[in-house]
Amino acid sequence: MKRLTGLWRALGQTHRTTAEWLALSLAVLTCVVVLVLTGSLRRADTLLYDQILSTRLEPVPYDVVLIGIDDASIRALGQWPWRRALHAALLDRLTDAGARAVVFDLVLAEESSAFPDDDTLLADAMRRNGATVLPVLVEGGSGAPVTYYPSARLRDAARSFGHIEAVIGDGGVVREAVLQQAIENGGWDHIAVAALRLVDPAWLPALQNVPRGSRYLIPFFGPPGHIPAFSYVDVLQGRVAPEHLEGRIVLIGAMASGMADAVNTPMTRDHKPMAGVELIASIVAALKAGMHITPISMAQHVVLTLLFVAGALIALRFLTPRHGLMVTCAIAAGILGLSAFLLLRVGIWMPPASAVLGVLVAYPLWSWRRQEAALRYLDHQLRNLSQSTIPLPVLRLFPASADADLFDHRGYQLAAAIRQLQSVSRFVSDGLNSLPDATMVVDLHGRVLMNNDAAQRYFARFGVRAKLNIFVLGNLLRLAGVLGDGEPLDLGAQRLRVDRQERMDREGMVQLLRATPFRATDQSVLGWIVSLTDITSIRRAEEEREEAVRFLTHDIRSPQASIMALVELRRQRHLALNETELLDRIERHAQETMALADGFVQLARAKSIDLQLEWFDLRSLLIDAADDVWALASAGDVNIEVQSRDDEVLIHADRSLMTRAVVNLLNNAIKYSPRATIVCIRLLTGESTVTIQIVDHGPGIPPAEVPTIFDAFRRARHQPGKLSGVGLGLAFVQVVAERHGGDVAVLETGASGTTMQLQLPRCAKDVQLD
Repeated sequence: MKRLTGLWRALGQTHRTTAEWLALSLAVLTCVVVLVLTGSLRRADTLLYDQILSTRLEPVPYDVVLIGIDDASIRALGQWPWRRALHAALLDRLTDAGARAVVFDLVLAEESSAFPDDDTLLADAMRRNGATVLPVLVEGGSGAPVTYYPSARLRDAARSFGHIEAVIGDGGVVREAVLQQAIENGGWDHIAVAALRLVDPAWLPALQNVPRGSRYLIPFFGPPGHIPAFSYVDVLQGRVAPEHLEGRIVLIGAMASGMADAVNTPMTRDHKPMAGVELIASIVAALKAGMHITPISMAQHVVLTLLFVAGALIALRFLTPRHGLMVTCAIAAGILGLSAFLLLRVGIWMPPASAVLGVLVAYPLWSWRRQEAALRYLDHQLRNLSQSTIPLPVLRLFPASADADLFDHRGYQLAAAIRQLQSVSRFVSDGLNSLPDATMVVDLHGRVLMNNDAAQRYFARFGVRAKLNIFVLGNLLRLAGVLGDGEPLDLGAQRLRVDRQERMDREGMVQLLRATPFRATDQSVLGWIVSLTDITSIRRAEEEREEAVRFLTHDIRSPQASIMALVELRRQRHLALNETELLDRIERHAQETMALADGFVQLARAKSIDLQLEWFDLRSLLIDAADDVWALASAGDVNIEVQSRDDEVLIHADRSLMTRAVVNLLNNAIKYSPRATIVCIRLLTGESTVTIQIVDHGPGIPPAEVPTIFDAFRRARHQPGKLSGVGLGLAFVQVVAERHGGDVAVLETGASGTTMQLQLPRCAKDVQLD
């Protein structure tokens, strides 16, 4: 029930967050649609349009050129206005140079009263040119528009006319032109259109589908001064080569300071406006090159804005705040980049302000709502945590000050909760590592979640060097040999099942496999705490106990029973042995009992005591051992010979145990050596090891007995007339060798004798036996 309640709360939290996101998304999308439809951000879009377009720098078509009435021309020809005869002379120059069309951006509405013949000269020059375009002024008032034409003689001589009205937009900036006025406004073509109609009649159909009165966004080529221009006086006086004018559309207008009809455009830089004649030249060049800027429709604007903002909202729903901020900035930058690309490279204007504002506003709004949800959830979890009992002391934190805001208080509570959880986690980790057994925490699929150092060390013995949390429990147990290859490990819902709980690993150690489930607060099983306990020493202790019982009940009891039987025979006079034979037999059984007790004690002592390691000369130890067995060797007419190529062989070992081990080997060799033979002690040295070989000339060891010759209570090669051993001498030698990190083995055996080999490290360490 608790689990279902927790699940329901989690689902409720998710649904609540989704509902808040949907409501916020709907509100933001509605707002941006309203902004688009009402044009509330039109000024911002206009500023962005100007900024983007001002970066444009394109080559101007070759066949458009300006002739400017500039300051140099004013200084050379006098104050303005000039005589129209000068214009006639200039026009003749252009005609002679082969100009394709000449456009005057000069209002010549009245005839010259001072020089009436100049209008005739200019009119004649226009007729000779045959491609002159003059401007008309159209002024609209409360009534019908009024058109101001050039003077009658010039009007009759001009080839075409066009209006030069500039459309002043937001901020006093000219961005558009009316290519064809509406009929009610005069119905005139723009002077640029008139010039192009004159130059290329085939261009006429291009405007057939353009509604009259519609505005044309001017695709400027560059800042003021970007279009090639010549000084009026230079052309008039022939200082400009004709090839610079031949076949060109020439526009003539004022460019001098204080007299030019300059306007601000998106290309205006450093407060330098663009002359009216250059504005007209920009329109002529753009139309001639087929360039245009088309704003997207209102429907397209709405759809694109919704797509951009909806994409940002979807990203915010599923991303972290940091990644959400990065994506938000990237989308906003992408919108601006796409708008700039479309404007500069495709000729499409996509106003970006509404979409950018919607994307940028969505992030703080959603962050606010998510923060509110996080605070609610945090409060709920902190209350649950405060109600739980965790009996561990934690480091106290300094509380937030009284004037701290809500987030400071929440931060203090969260820090305290985190510190408490860290203490619990550290307690669990330290407790796990304090366990002497290899312990692992696994989930229901057997994946290792945690382990202590003992587990890491245990599996490292089987080649596992990586962290255990990348393994599955069953694979680890198979690597160690605790589970057989292909043997399943059943991680049931209530208990971990294997065929046998006690297993032997690949090193021959007996491991006890145990598993305890750990549960959630609703008592559902989350996983298992699995431990491997090495019980090898316990099992060996049991074996040794059984061995000791057998020793006491059989080996020690047997000679004692024989003594008791002999005593009983002595009491029965008719069955009694003679005195000498009786004493001999009692003595032999008593010696056997003493040998058994002494051997058993020495073997147990060798297994349990701490080694007294010291540096000593092994060659002198062999000589001392030979002296210890001299009496036994003399009795059997056996000589002992020590062979060593070194005068001194230093070794780090327990001298007492080593002496006893060598004596046991010598006793064994002497016991089974024929009379008048030699037992040879060879001392061989290596770089890090020393080897002792005991060579006798006895009958050898039967091959079937070699594998068990070093086991306790094993007797071999008993010969009549020889004292049989108790089977503990070679077992003692093996224990001493293993305690020093060495080994003992039967190197050679046969009818000609046996070679026993004891090999030890030069610098031994105390190896505790299980």
